Amino acid sequence: MKKQCENPNGLANIKAIKDSKAKKLMIFNTLWNVKQYLTEHNYRLLSNYSHKNDVYKLYRKCSKVISVKPYRQNYDHVKYQIEVIK
Repeated sequence: MKKQCENPNGLANIKAIKDSKAKKLMIFNTLWNVKQYLTEHNYRLLSNYSHKNDVYKLYRKCSKVISVKPYRQNYDHVKYQIEVIK
């Protein structure tokens, strides 16, 4: 059986590792704001699965892959979300 870590630094490291594995979600008001954020953080377009008004794009930075898609598709005002995939 593995023994639980009692070192406070080790516990902080375990928490940091678990937090980094959690899927993070960011919400933007416009698609322009999303593109501006992605260019500031040096993301490149990996693939585009958009069709007409539906938006679904994959961007990557090194080995990190994120998706851009609508957040709760309402036809009046659409917000966009960035979700970490890998």
